[in-house]
Amino acid sequence: MKAAVLHGYGEELVIEEIDVPRPRGEEVLIRVRGAGVCHSDLHLMDGEFGDELPATFPLVLGHEVSGVVEEAGEAASLHVSPGDEVLVYSFYCMGEDRYSVKGLHQICGLRTPAGVVMFNGGFAEYMLVPSYRYLVRVNGIGDLESAAILADAGLTAYRAVKKAAKYLDPDEPILIVGLGGTGLFGLAAARLLLPNPVVAVDINPRKVEQAAEIVEIREGIDHLIDGSSTDPRREVLTLLDGSSPKAVIDFVGLEKTIEDYLPLVAPEGVYVLVGLGSRYGPRIPSHHMIINEVTLTTVLYGSLPDLHELASLGLKGLIPYWRMTEKVGLEEINEAFRRLREGRAMKRQIVVP
Repeated sequence: MKAAVLHGYGEELVIEEIDVPRPRGEEVLIRVRGAGVCHSDLHLMDGEFGDELPATFPLVLGHEVSGVVEEAGEAASLHVSPGDEVLVYSFYCMGEDRYSVKGLHQICGLRTPAGVVMFNGGFAEYMLVPSYRYLVRVNGIGDLESAAILADAGLTAYRAVKKAAKYLDPDEPILIVGLGGTGLFGLAAARLLLPNPVVAVDINPRKVEQAAEIVEIREGIDHLIDGSSTDPRREVLTLLDGSSPKAVIDFVGLEKTIEDYLPLVAPEGVYVLVGLGSRYGPRIPSHHMIINEVTLTTVLYGSLPDLHELASLGLKGLIPYWRMTEKVGLEEINEAFRRLREGRAMKRQIVVP
């Protein structure tokens, strides 16, 4: 089969022919239909996860995957069938602990995420999943290729919005920072799940325009801000009549976004940090946080139950995931990563092998 293989940090992916794996036991072989191009892949390729999650080379990347069951091992055949359309929950956990039993595999003690450690990911024609338990059926979903976005960008954004919601009364505003692939999904999820006023900001005017085309923005209630042409912090306060957002979800995670928007959080509010833009980040305004009892929390991916919930929303067509993607071929994958690195990718790029 064809696969895009990474042989070392700092290198480009190489399109190679590798063997098609055969499933045994609980394993399942899927034919990949879509695999998302993610900023996390760039961080991995640059060696930035080397301390926390050292990669095992050669490695097929791709942790945001949709596909069709091709073959199941003997212990998996009672649970999935050839032809099943599935999403892959890619944060595998090699062992059971207090987190994995709750479905929180992404923070379990022995994490081995697909396309990062030990297991090959979805930038290939086929992908071997270590257990049927990591598959979520989406039979009959409208656009299986684009549905790959649900398995990471969508899942991460969905969990972030759910975390923020715990701090919000229905009339309190929420601020979305960054309208890239994950942030755009976060805006859509906030509009679907919450009655709250939503403000979203990006410094790329094209992404702001695109968000207005994809997500329903309520006139006089929700607002989009082009941060390239105004002081976005002042504009947020102006649009909210001088009030501060009760929740901020930062899908960028640069020192500048944290320094700019963390001080805006209202008393008893929350700052949800999602983006991996800075490894160590800025100075934290601890006095503001303590005096106002502001919470700083983070999101890594999502839980397995979260993905089941989101898949159900996708199946019902309640969130327009198919409008948030653009499809590229496997041979175009290095150019897709260049577009992502340079900020030229307007939507989530989905590799279709």
